[in-house]
Amino acid sequence: MILARCVLAWSLTCAALISAAEEALPEVGEHALTIPETDAAIQRIAAAFKTHPTLRAKIRSEIEDLTGKRVEEGELLLDRTDGQPARVLRTFSKPKPKAWLLNDASVSEFVPSKKMVFVKDLSAVPKTLQNIRAAMTGDVKSLESLFTIRVFARPGAWRLVLDKKADVSKYIHRRIEARLADGGFFFTEIRYIPDEGDELTETFSDVRDAGKLSAADFVLPGANGIERKIEKVVE
Repeated sequence: MILARCVLAWSLTCAALISAAEEALPEVGEHALTIPETDAAIQRIAAAFKTHPTLRAKIRSEIEDLTGKRVEEGELLLDRTDGQPARVLRTFSKPKPKAWLLNDASVSEFVPSKKMVFVKDLSAVPKTLQNIRAAMTGDVKSLESLFTIRVFARPGAWRLVLDKKADVSKYIHRRIEARLADGGFFFTEIRYIPDEGDELTETFSDVRDAGKLSAADFVLPGANGIERKIEKVVE
């Protein structure tokens, strides 16, 4: 009995320590916003994003695992114009070419070395599709059903910490941290922390307005005539 109590006490202590270690805290020079201030900050960010519905940016993607750091570089093209489904094209040129496209109700990935376009049809899972669109376009407000959102401020900059709520799918990242300048129309850095596996950090630079875009801008480069393997995603 004594041993069982000790084990239980130790387990609870460990859980408390883990929880405390994972709590989002201000970094040096930051202060945490109150709930009303957080709501106001999210609205302010959304308003800045809305003034620039289309954008281009350079992407640098970093994953570090047991084999070392892997870095990919490319470009982001984004269209979040009101009244139409969001469109996102991510093309990477280094170290190897590949491309990822969110368009209509599908996500497509083209890896030239495999000579195949892999397509996920999300038309049967509208909620999942909505969450993907929100995450890829920076629609933070729409992610409140999945995450508890905290905002930390420093002069001229914001840091958003999104922690996954209980009972949310294991496929959703446990935590997402995003940084941006006050008044910026996209993030400068997004860090993805999964429940299991490797963390991913993406930095965005040379962010600029892309002007008016058309359907012709959102095609997978080099994939014309390539075989497509389509997977229909269901609940």
